[in-house]
Amino acid sequence: MNKWKAFCRLAPLLVSASLMAVFAEAQQETAGQETGDMPSVYYARADSCLDRSDFRGAIACLKNALDASSDDTFRSKVQWEIASIYSFFLEDYSGAEKEYKKFIEQFRGDPHIDEANFRLGKIYFNKKDPSRAAEYLKNVSYDSEFYNEAQSLLTWLQDHWKTESYFHAKKIMIGISILEIAFVICWILLGNEHQIHIIIKRPSFVGLFILVLIFLMVKLYFNFMLYNLLQGMMS
Repeated sequence: MNKWKAFCRLAPLLVSASLMAVFAEAQQETAGQETGDMPSVYYARADSCLDRSDFRGAIACLKNALDASSDDTFRSKVQWEIASIYSFFLEDYSGAEKEYKKFIEQFRGDPHIDEANFRLGKIYFNKKDPSRAAEYLKNVSYDSEFYNEAQSLLTWLQDHWKTESYFHAKKIMIGISILEIAFVICWILLGNEHQIHIIIKRPSFVGLFILVLIFLMVKLYFNFMLYNLLQGMMS
């Protein structure tokens, strides 16, 4: 009788322990399957986001799929789609620039490599950065469907960019001259203590320091722009 009572007390505990062990094993197996399938799950979620025109959400899912996968073929496909969404759906060319660069650096043997070079070259072309545009446009292969258009853009750069750069440089030089005249006028006004208090309500030496600092920063910016344009004309 005592043995039967002891068995009745232990039986539920034994069954419960067995069920917990089976459940834990099933959980581990399911987790392993889910981990292996996660790139596909994220990719399917990205498709769902695209159907709803949730392009930012699609990019987030695709980046998760990229991080979860070690398959280079799958990763190149996902990276290409991320760059394409930035370029064609969002028209976020700064984002597209970064993603196309990643694609070119990581997947040089991919069939889309010529199009990636062309798209990135065209982005720099539209940003009026001739040296970078030419760098990528020249990498488009002869047998690519984008070769003729890439060559047309390169020809335009060679024929027109120097002239356009000259006029931009001329505008910047005029801007620098106007800035210097304004600085001289401010310097004259600073000679009068009453005038300086009207302008910035500070002692004259503080006002002079602030105006000189602003002038130097703006002139440095203009000179940097001029340098970039002249570099483009010389390339």
